Amino acid sequence: MKYKTMHKEQEKVTDKNRFRSYRMKPDEEGNIYCPQGHAFTLEQTKESVKGRYPRTIQFYRNEHCEGCPLRSQCTRSKHGGTLQRTDKLAEMQIEVRENLRTETRQELLKQRSIQAEGIFGQIKQDQEYDRL
Repeated sequence: MKYKTMHKEQEKVTDKNRFRSYRMKPDEEGNIYCPQGHAFTLEQTKESVKGRYPRTIQFYRNEHCEGCPLRSQCTRSKHGGTLQRTDKLAEMQIEVRENLRTETRQELLKQRSIQAEGIFGQIKQDQEYDRL
């Protein structure tokens, strides 16, 4: 299954979307950099039990925003840009991307979307639903 922001990640990098958090990926050493090249620092790590599964959220802050020429496009915060990251979620997204790269998986995804839409159409017509 595709995840929520997968189609956004596949878009071409533009001036509007290059400051989004999904564009700022960690490098081999685990450092995250803004488009201007300044490193984010890990501010805190927090355990979240909201939802069904507990997860560890890492909060990063970029303290080099003062005087940056791109600050107005990057953040509106007075204290610098912030970023939240969950390692487990990033691992799952990498796995999804790898799975969907194969031609057979792409075909299965296409078939799933075709079959599900037909079933919803039949239910709406047979049961006289306006919307689900």
